[in-house]
Amino acid sequence: MTIAELGAIGEFVGSIAVLATLIYLATQIRQNTRSMEDNKKFAMAQAYQARTDMWIQVTGLADQEVLSRVSDRNFDENSFGVFDPEKIKELSPVDAQRLAAYADVAMIAGDNMMYQRELGLIPDVDPHGSFVKWMYPVWRTLGSRFTPLIRQEIDRHLPSDQIS
Repeated sequence: MTIAELGAIGEFVGSIAVLATLIYLATQIRQNTRSMEDNKKFAMAQAYQARTDMWIQVTGLADQEVLSRVSDRNFDENSFGVFDPEKIKELSPVDAQRLAAYADVAMIAGDNMMYQRELGLIPDVDPHGSFVKWMYPVWRTLGSRFTPLIRQEIDRHLPSDQIS
């Protein structure tokens, strides 16, 4: 075998090695990019959760007694009644403020879950819109301003004649 032939074989082997290296690097870059996107989503979800936690700490939750007065049944961890807008209107200013704090926290927590769902970090835990159907009478009666994700859920799950 001549030197020219050995050189040609060396070039061929070298070009295969370069091609293998490029394929490896492209795969690594793709995996790194995907990992960075996932980390960004996770960081955004953490920021949303921190916002929810902050609102819970700052505003506190309405006590169960206030919630029971505006619902059709006693309110505890295992029983979610239907809120009555007329009963909400009868609350004292202090109790109305407590309920408004609860409603704000509920909206922020719901918005957080919907954002995480939108990012693909959690499944759709409420495909039938039970949360917005349950809270909408309170938000509407209190004149709450809706976050864009909550507004999407309201439009998606409530008949247009119930939305005001």
